[in-house]
Amino acid sequence: MHQATSDNQTTQAEVNVDGSSSLAERKRERKKERQRELRKDPAYVERERERRRELRKDPAYVERERERRRELRKDPAYVERERERRRKLRKDPAYAERERERRRELRKDPAYVERERERRRKLRKDPAYAERQRERQRELRKDPAYVERQRERRRERYQTDPAYAERQRERQKELRKDPAYVERERERRRGRYQTDPAYAEREKERKRERYQTDPAYAERKREHDRERYQTDLAYAERKRERARERYQTDPAYAERRRELRKDPAYAEGQKIYKKIYQRIKIQTSNKEEAKEQAVIARERYLQSVHSAKNSGDLPLTANLAETTQGSEAC
Repeated sequence: MHQATSDNQTTQAEVNVDGSSSLAERKRERKKERQRELRKDPAYVERERERRRELRKDPAYVERERERRRELRKDPAYVERERERRRKLRKDPAYAERERERRRELRKDPAYVERERERRRKLRKDPAYAERQRERQRELRKDPAYVERQRERRRERYQTDPAYAERQRERQKELRKDPAYVERERERRRGRYQTDPAYAEREKERKRERYQTDPAYAERKREHDRERYQTDLAYAERKRERARERYQTDPAYAERRRELRKDPAYAEGQKIYKKIYQRIKIQTSNKEEAKEQAVIARERYLQSVHSAKNSGDLPLTANLAETTQGSEAC
């Protein structure tokens, strides 16, 4: 008899628990529904934003919110729901603009910037996150407006934030030590140079400005071009072909070349080239070898004259003849 009473009590308790659980669930659902309806009211949305702005001034509230989000992020279902929600929101231009403005303000806070860096460092160790980021970047790069905004943002930050500029330079130095990265970058630039006229024009303009304003860069560029001209026959041929085309289509360039021919050193270099070319061609019947040797002889002669000019000791006619004979001997 006592046993039956006990069983009845247990069953009643279970019913009460189930009923309470169901009631709580219904309350939560009604609350969510009410929130959905309220969000359709612009005045309510604005009041909520204002309320949150005020709350964010309270360090204790900010810390509680961080802790709550940390706990929520442990729930895969919540993470997925948040991703889906953000994807939908990003389609709203007003939301996107508000987010950009909010981030601009946050970036003025060194503590926030440091926390974000630390968070990203940890996330990059997660292969799934890294893959998602790469996929997201691939999609974003298809949007010309996004690409242009990113370029503009980096330019501004590079010019205004010395620490960022230094980090970027250091990062590039490290990356350039990887031959695979260097080759990928070259290939990427070649492709972009050929397909994006605006990029090609910007690059040309940037190099012109740097060549004119940075003497060290100009000297390095000349030295690099001389070495490549002597060692890379395909590059030398492309340069000659381009010069021929430009001579025919660009009157200003043609005029500069005519003026250059009046330079005794240049004229002497051309004579050296012809003599060496003819001599090697007769000896070997190999035009390519003759061109290569003639180019090397001419460049050596011009380099010797250039060095003499820089030292302030210009070579006399006798010295030019000696240099010519030395070049032919090689």
